[in-house]
Amino acid sequence: MAASRSVNRSGRGSLGGRGQRAATMTIDLVLSLPWLFLLLAVRAVLPLNASPGASIAAIFGLLALLGWAAPARVLMAAVAHQLRSTTS
Repeated sequence: MAASRSVNRSGRGSLGGRGQRAATMTIDLVLSLPWLFLLLAVRAVLPLNASPGASIAAIFGLLALLGWAAPARVLMAAVAHQLRSTTS
């Protein structure tokens, strides 16, 4: 138990002041993007004779690129809460 506490205090998972702010701003930016418009734009860029597999792959790829922000925000909040509770 004591060993895990010393590891938690010495190996904090926090980014620090500027890094934390930059990560939060990036997450907020990605969360503010209108997904529907991006999906429609990707579909409009694809040629009309694109196979359904290519369309699905492009849309899933876009969702994967944009889908990380919500879990990242939850994870950052959980880490911050854990750090606050272990230091107090």
